[in-house]
Amino acid sequence: MKKWLLVLLVFVSCSKDEIPTPIVTTPAVVTPTPTSVWSDDKTIEFEPVDVKLKSNKKGFLTIPVVIINYLPTNDGVKLDMNLASDGYYQLNYSTLDRLKLKIKTDKIIDKQCIEEGTRFRDYGSDMVRQYVDVDVVAYINVYKLEFTTIAGTRMIDYKKLFNRDKINMQKYVDSLGVKEVWFTIFGKGSFPSVVGTKYEDPATYYFQPESNMSSKYGDVSNSNRNTTDLPIYNNTYVVYGFEGTRGVETDLHNRGHQIEVQMDKIDGSEKIKFGPSLYRPTLFWRDFVGWDPIIDRPLGRVGCTHMPPNTKVDYDYTNKTFVKSDIKNWKPGGGTLEDVNTDTWTNIKYKFNMDGYSVVGNVNYDKDSHCKWMIFWFQSIPGKDNNISYGNKQLTNLWDIFYKWDETMGNRKSLYN
Repeated sequence: MKKWLLVLLVFVSCSKDEIPTPIVTTPAVVTPTPTSVWSDDKTIEFEPVDVKLKSNKKGFLTIPVVIINYLPTNDGVKLDMNLASDGYYQLNYSTLDRLKLKIKTDKIIDKQCIEEGTRFRDYGSDMVRQYVDVDVVAYINVYKLEFTTIAGTRMIDYKKLFNRDKINMQKYVDSLGVKEVWFTIFGKGSFPSVVGTKYEDPATYYFQPESNMSSKYGDVSNSNRNTTDLPIYNNTYVVYGFEGTRGVETDLHNRGHQIEVQMDKIDGSEKIKFGPSLYRPTLFWRDFVGWDPIIDRPLGRVGCTHMPPNTKVDYDYTNKTFVKSDIKNWKPGGGTLEDVNTDTWTNIKYKFNMDGYSVVGNVNYDKDSHCKWMIFWFQSIPGKDNNISYGNKQLTNLWDIFYKWDETMGNRKSLYN
C-alpha cells in the first residue's frame, strides 16, 4: 500500500565526538522594499501580490490563497545555510533575490496548473471552462521563525506566526475566505549537502507536512494529523508544505495526496480490505483509482498521485508501456478502454507558459511527465456536469466536495447523491 506521508527530513543521532559546535546566527536584516509593508521588527514582509497570482475571473469557484515563504538570512542578501538548505546534494549559497524569483515563478505555474486541472476531461482541447480560479490575497516573506516541538517533532510554531500581532491568519480565513496557505521552506535536515559540514546541527532540523488541515471537523490531511499544531478558526483551511529546492511537480503531487485523503474520508461506499489490515472505500480506491486489493497496485483505471494506470511502480510517470484504461471516459462500472502511456499526458500542449526557474537553472515543465500527469489526473476527477451515474445515484462535483469542506462535513455530503 502506498505511503500517506512523505517524510522530507531524516533525523539522525550523533555520538558525543560528532556533535558539532552550535552556530549562533544573528537576527534577520533585510533591506526594506518600498512597495512592501513590514511588521514584527522588519522580519515579516507583505509584498504586493503579482497580478499573475490574482483571480482570472474565468472560473465558477474562486479559492482565496495566502502564500508564505520562509527565507532566513544573516545579512539580508543570502539564505542562512544554518537555518535552511538550498540544495539536497550540495549547498548553493543562493541569494534571496534568486530564491524569491524561483518561488514566485513556481507559484504562478502552480496556480495555472491547478486551474487547468479543474477543466473536467478537457485534456488540452481548451473547450471546457475551468471550475476553479485561484486568487492570492497575500504574499508574505518571513525572515525569522520560532519553532516548537510537538509529539517529539520539531516544527514551525504556526500558532505564533499566525497570531494577530504577526500575520493574523484568522482575518484571512474567517473574513476573506482563505482556504489554502502555500508555505514554502528550504528545509533543514541531515541532507547530503549538510552532513559533514559546519551546518550539521540536529538542533536546527525541523519538519513540515506536505499538507496539514486545520478544521473544527478534524485534521484530514497528508500529515500525522495532530490537531494541536495549527490554530483552529471558524472555517477550515489547509497549509500546503512546499520544499523550495523542488518544483511545481512536487507542489501538485502534495495536492494530489490531499485530494486522495479527503475523497477517502467522505466516500460512503462499502469498505473492503486492502492489504493485511487496511480497509478502504470501494468507489474511490477500487473503482476510480483502480487499486487492486490483491496485487496492491492500481492498473487500467484512472490511477493515483503515485502511479498512472500503466505501471505498478511509484513515480513511474515516464513509462512507455501501453495499458488499456478507461481514464478518459471513466464510469464506476467501466468505461471505454483506450491505450494509454506516458505520451498520453506528457504530449498535451496547454495554452499557458510552463517555463519555470529553479535554483540550478531553467525548468520546462511542459516536458515534465510528473507535472503533466498531475494535471491530466486532476482533469479526470469528476467535476461540474459530469453526468456520471453510480447505481441509481449521480456523482457529485468532487471539486465542491474538496474545496467546500465545511459545507461537505456539515451537511454530511458524499461523492454521490
